[in-house]
Amino acid sequence: MFTFGENVSVQITEKKSVFYADAFYVRSEDEALSVLDSVRNKYPDATHHVYAYSLRDRGIKRFSDAGEPSGTAGMPVLKVIEYNGLVDACVVVTRYFGGILLGAGGLVRAYTKAAAEAVEAAGRAEIKETVKFFLEYGYDLHNQVLRMLDDYGAKTEKKDFTDKIYLESSLEAGVFEKFAGDLENRYYGCVFLQIIERFMSRQM
Repeated sequence: MFTFGENVSVQITEKKSVFYADAFYVRSEDEALSVLDSVRNKYPDATHHVYAYSLRDRGIKRFSDAGEPSGTAGMPVLKVIEYNGLVDACVVVTRYFGGILLGAGGLVRAYTKAAAEAVEAAGRAEIKETVKFFLEYGYDLHNQVLRMLDDYGAKTEKKDFTDKIYLESSLEAGVFEKFAGDLENRYYGCVFLQIIERFMSRQM
């Protein structure tokens, strides 16, 4: 599964109408609606705020023509997202009307072009399962454990130093399985490992 590599904003002009296409990585409908509100606030005097999003969660897909003729705006934007095989992806295309009517075909082409340029500019990132885990060990092993985490590319998120060292970190699921096996072989009984959660995340 793939999503946007980064959030971007691009601009195109068609017959004096200016289109701003903003692409966002979102993980829920609440996030999608939040970024839509942020774009509306960014361009408060715009004529239209067309949007479309596709979510991995339950296969949710939504779009809105935002006052444009039915089928000329939101659906073309959604089709660009689908054509590129993206999920957890939201594109908002804002239009400032330039005084010249584009017609139904012209609107479809303009919204499609704006969305496509945003998708291209945002790039791609893979969505993979990530494992967040907890480690507990003695001070004598701290440097070795840190080095091992670094070797596996783990992201350390929290450390707590009391009578022992408590550490939270995360790894891509496939790498985690190798890490857990290596950890047990090296420090059997000396390092306690517990999985906190498994979730899907964007891998840059």
